[in-house]
Amino acid sequence: MGSILDAPVTPASIGAAPATPRGLEDIEATRARRLRPFHRALAGRNGGKCYVWAIGHSFIEGAGVSSYTARFTHQLNLALAAQFPANGVTTPGLGYIAWATPSMGNMSILPITMPNVPQPSTSGIGRHAFELSTVDHKVTLTNVQTNRLFLVLTKKSGGGIGYYKVDGGAAVAFDSFNASTVGGQLVNITLTSGVHSVEVGWSSGGIVTFNGFMVFNGDASVGVTVVPHGASSTQTNFWLDATTQNHWDNLKTFTPSLMIITDMRNDWSGGVPSATVKANLTAMIGKINGQYAADKLPTIVLCAEILDALGTAPIEPWSNYVAKAKQLENEQSNVLVFDMAPPLR
Repeated sequence: MGSILDAPVTPASIGAAPATPRGLEDIEATRARRLRPFHRALAGRNGGKCYVWAIGHSFIEGAGVSSYTARFTHQLNLALAAQFPANGVTTPGLGYIAWATPSMGNMSILPITMPNVPQPSTSGIGRHAFELSTVDHKVTLTNVQTNRLFLVLTKKSGGGIGYYKVDGGAAVAFDSFNASTVGGQLVNITLTSGVHSVEVGWSSGGIVTFNGFMVFNGDASVGVTVVPHGASSTQTNFWLDATTQNHWDNLKTFTPSLMIITDMRNDWSGGVPSATVKANLTAMIGKINGQYAADKLPTIVLCAEILDALGTAPIEPWSNYVAKAKQLENEQSNVLVFDMAPPLR
């Protein structure tokens, strides 16, 4: 059996899910049917974008690796781009580069310098974002290969005026004002292809909430891009907090055909009951599906990462959490569970 991301030839007879699974054939048919949005986006990658989102804890944010390009999400992007090239693009851009937890060492692996930018707010819309409010607050993306990138902002009432400079050139102003708070707002920077540095800073007014850079290298409108939204030490309830709405707003801007969710491990190790985890995941799935029409829902893969053997169960065995995820797979029409445990036993 191949990877869950494989793009099989789907039989024309696959339609509504069977009432009672009959075995491996039905399991594979269900998998093919639920992966159809992702497979369609892959098939159309020469004429449009195929976005894959990864939501989760420190694993997604990049803990434990020595460079940004060693992160799971970037390696996945490279693997997908190699297997499914688009219009000759062989080396995709670095994709989404956002704030990462310094105490975990995750910021040090990014191609970013930000010596005077404070830690983000622990609450409010600036949670897990760069908040720029004085002239010495500067975030610089250094020496990256790109021909186009976007600054991703959260605009709000009382926002400020920011600027960007390309390769030390003249400052170009942008604003972060909006009547209501909304994330996923873009400032488009088109460049000649090459290695560039981009400085982003504050000029005047209120706080400029800068979520990160989306970096392309000939793949701004075609091909596959993996978008990481990781937050170290978080559990599933983190993504339900209203202050993370800027992350969900990005879903409308960079519309995914596939979403990978990994947060169950931290809930397990933190002693969150499996029933609570299922309720949180149900709410997360509702947030995701609520962004789109019924025929535009992305494939959602719940990744069950670990085995009981890797640690003592705080309150419940890991198998309980996997079982709850598989209940969701049965209850939700666009959910699949990738259980990493069985092949390792």
